[in-house]
Amino acid sequence: MRLPERGPLLLASPFMLLGLWCLLFWAKHSELDCRRGDGKGPCTLVSNSIARSQRLAFDSTELVGARIEERTTTETDGSTTSDFRVMLQLRDGDHPFSTFGEGGGQVLVAAVNEFVAHPERPELCLRTDNRRFVVPMGLVILGFGVFVLRQGLN
Repeated sequence: MRLPERGPLLLASPFMLLGLWCLLFWAKHSELDCRRGDGKGPCTLVSNSIARSQRLAFDSTELVGARIEERTTTETDGSTTSDFRVMLQLRDGDHPFSTFGEGGGQVLVAAVNEFVAHPERPELCLRTDNRRFVVPMGLVILGFGVFVLRQGLN
């Protein structure tokens, strides 16, 4: 049995790990469901990816709004990249609802803030799903890593 050289494995590993990370953690479906009567009622925030599922239950009176959070990362060359996400504002702190590219998310924030501002509204149902974009991208990146590895082994 011939052991593979380290070069192809070192070259392919970042692509394979990034592709797996996209598929397992970044590809996500999130739902926010709030029902209320007499000004209060249950809310449930569910976020599902292949690797994990998170569920947060709270009363609709705990929801105080939503906002867009921008996280900026400075690279070693001085350039910056930004990541945006919708944060639900609860009385006990903020909780992430969805991530998106620049310019997205305002519709979600407006819907949550409208629900909070009008207590007579009986329900709020919001869904986000980035799997349609992330899964193909993750498969391409993972496939490229496998291709690089196979080429190096031949």
